[in-house]
Amino acid sequence: SSLPGFFNLAATLDQSLEIMGLEGEFTNFAAARVWGPVAAAVLIVGYALTVWLAVRRVKARRAAWWVPLVGFVVTTAIVSVCISVPMFGDPAFLQGLNTPAG
Repeated sequence: SSLPGFFNLAATLDQSLEIMGLEGEFTNFAAARVWGPVAAAVLIVGYALTVWLAVRRVKARRAAWWVPLVGFVVTTAIVSVCISVPMFGDPAFLQGLNTPAG
């Protein structure tokens, strides 16, 4: 369900601003157009690699229960970095993070 959001990352991050109750609109469109598809590609490759490694271990009759866990954590961490680049490069997000709640 996250793949469509990555291909329209600017709208997704604009909704995130609204959900978080932050003022302003997302404006870092150029970075979102680059990093959204990169995040989608990382997600697809990461999950495919996880499945491939798990299947190899099962066929070799070795413990494979940990492969999906590690694959999920590593893939999610890299995708999070990809999304953070345009997010933290946007003035509205930065202003919202620097403004005390109240």
